[in-house]
Amino acid sequence: MSDFSDFVTNAARAAGYDIDSPRGGGRTALAEASGMTLSSVSRMLSGQTGISPKALPGLAEALRVPVSSVLVAAGFVSGPDGSDLSVGEHVGRLSGTPQDAPSISREVVSKLRALRQIQKVSAQKLADDVTLLGFPVTRTMLANWENGRKNTIPVDFLVLASQALGTTAAAILNEPVACPQCKGEPPAGFTCNTCGTAGGAA
Repeated sequence: MSDFSDFVTNAARAAGYDIDSPRGGGRTALAEASGMTLSSVSRMLSGQTGISPKALPGLAEALRVPVSSVLVAAGFVSGPDGSDLSVGEHVGRLSGTPQDAPSISREVVSKLRALRQIQKVSAQKLADDVTLLGFPVTRTMLANWENGRKNTIPVDFLVLASQALGTTAAAILNEPVACPQCKGEPPAGFTCNTCGTAGGAA
């Protein structure tokens, strides 16, 4: 089994799901509580498949653990030890769809940036707020993430930046954020200066 399946297995047992007995109903109960299919839960527990970013919030709630813990276990973000994990690489590895990895990475960063722009929060202000919440961030670090020069997002930054912007990491992963300028659909061949979304082929 993978590290992630080990994490989910142990968390499910701790949460009271009888996932080991064929007739215990624990896997079915976990599937219903998390909003996942029974087959997806079974494959995840056996380490045969990964998990979609959008399924993480429901799984965290079902397991009664912080979404940040599931984010780290799944490899979407780096843990408190400070090790860098590439959002794109790990999403692709865990989901089995590496061709989607760059777009998933850009989506998470773009949502944070769009939300910051919608609320008219400067990059310096967000960096300062996240620092005050306990995770030191500089304006340069934030610029590197937003501009794609560094494709890693520490879990502490994702969680605290979401908090500073009045939302949660789960919502950032799971809900669309409409850019007030391009509405998520910039003209073909152009990139929105507000959220960084690229238009389709001209």
